[in-house]
Amino acid sequence: GAPSSTRYFANFNSQVPIFNKVKVIQDGNTADPTFRIYSSTIIITRLENITLLQAEALAVIGQQQRAIDLLNTIRDL
Repeated sequence: GAPSSTRYFANFNSQVPIFNKVKVIQDGNTADPTFRIYSSTIIITRLENITLLQAEALAVIGQQQRAIDLLNTIRDL
C-alpha cells in the first residue's frame, strides 16, 4: 500500500511516484549569482543506499537469494 507519510514520497498515487530523501530547503533567490540554492530535490545518495533499495525490491518480488547476495555485498564493503 501507499506509505502513510509524505516525508520521502511525492505523487505516490500517480503514474510516476517520486522518491525524494534529500531536499533543498531554501528557494533559488540569492544575492550572489555564483551560489544558487534550488527548491527542487537534489540527488545525493550512496551506492549502499541504492543497493539496499534494490535488495528490498528483489525480496518483495520473491527473489530472496539475489536480495541476500546484495546484502552480503554491502556487508563486505
